[in-house]
Amino acid sequence: MPAIRPGIRKERQRGPRRGKRKRSDPSETRTPAQIAAQARLDREADHDNRALSNTFKFWRMCANRRCRRMHACAGLPDCFSDKWRNVHPDDRFLVREASLARARGADLQRASEIAQEKLAERDALWRKYDAPKASRAAQPPEQEAPSPQPRIRRL
Repeated sequence: MPAIRPGIRKERQRGPRRGKRKRSDPSETRTPAQIAAQARLDREADHDNRALSNTFKFWRMCANRRCRRMHACAGLPDCFSDKWRNVHPDDRFLVREASLARARGADLQRASEIAQEKLAERDALWRKYDAPKASRAAQPPEQEAPSPQPRIRRL
């Protein structure tokens, strides 16, 4: 037993703090209807990701031979998110805007038109704010005043 200096008491072990209990697993508190609804949402998201993967032909750069053989997405987990980062930002913007328009009730053709209009608005806004930067970059740099020659003394 280690020696204790006089005047210093040994700290006693404390029990668990009040209000701090073990977190329960959320699946334990969900009802069967909630579990079924979540499974349905997961299936729909997977279906949408596979359709989008096929549209962009992600199977061409997929590491899975099954996708390349099928010339379509086989639906592997995390495959879509890895390749989505490589899509051009304008194309990602179009997909997001078309999805929002479809969610609001537009048909496929109208959703595509809305997405194109939003892209044109965004590009016009970017040009508006990039124009001053471009004009400043096009100006020749200001010339500094020539510095005086250093004075050299003869010894």
